[in-house]
Amino acid sequence: MFTPSITILAVSLLAPVDGPPITAESFRSSFDASMNKELAIPRGVAKEASRHRYVFVGGLRGEGMHEEFTTCSRDLRDLGVAKRLIHVIHPSSHGTVEENAASFRREFCKIIESGPEPVVVIAHSRGACDALFFALNNAALTQERIRAMFLIQGPFGGSGLATT
Repeated sequence: MFTPSITILAVSLLAPVDGPPITAESFRSSFDASMNKELAIPRGVAKEASRHRYVFVGGLRGEGMHEEFTTCSRDLRDLGVAKRLIHVIHPSSHGTVEENAASFRREFCKIIESGPEPVVVIAHSRGACDALFFALNNAALTQERIRAMFLIQGPFGGSGLATT
């Protein structure tokens, strides 16, 4: 069983960079098949997925939610991704992205220095803001090592929860 997030990741790793765009209809069809547990991940996609390093970035108040990415991590391992290639960063919920920048960079660099694999970043909520801030302020490193970034539900225009 694969979650939609891992299915989307697998589809993105399969799609050639110069290939045709993914249409709303083809995305919906793949999503529906995944939800109905009818989507098979092609062997080549699983093999390609196992050649990447994955960094999950937790969202607001994620420091206390250490099981936030458990299902996604398990699905990656089911695809053949070694546990050592799956990492989680929990930026501080108390600091701004600017205040978190140095510690985020230290953690992220430690992860990417642990091996030569291309990196896939999956960042949720507040973590999407921290990951994007890192990428924009470390362009050379981002271009050299990051294969894909998935910024999920990032409050880029602000959030009522974050300001209360």
